[in-house]
Amino acid sequence: MKKWVAFLLALSMCLSLCACGKSAAVKETEQAIKAIGKVTMASRDAIEEADNLFGALTSEEQAKVSNYIDLTKAKDELQSLVNSCIETADRIVSSHTSAFGRAYQFAGSYLEDEKTYVIMMSVDEAQIDEIAKDSQ
Repeated sequence: MKKWVAFLLALSMCLSLCACGKSAAVKETEQAIKAIGKVTMASRDAIEEADNLFGALTSEEQAKVSNYIDLTKAKDELQSLVNSCIETADRIVSSHTSAFGRAYQFAGSYLEDEKTYVIMMSVDEAQIDEIAKDSQ
């Protein structure tokens, strides 16, 4: 019977020591990393938050973050998504640069025509107002 009591006491002491190994900050950081989930462009804020929490930990606490590798993978995946978007935008712009230039020229001349029309209309309205005053 004494052996069982000693064994249970030793076991409970070991379990209590294991539970004390992580601070609240470490647990919060692990939760923030876990909350990232599947990485998309919308994951940027969650990744930054988890990275900031990790950066605020001491080196001893950082060593206790069990899912830090998930954070590094998420950061790499996000960077790959950003690079892919930049490459796609570059391809679109370079393949349509001349069309964009023509569209800009057309829009510019169209806006100049509209500005002239607005000026002419305001002059006409002023003349109409003058005629209305004279007739009263």
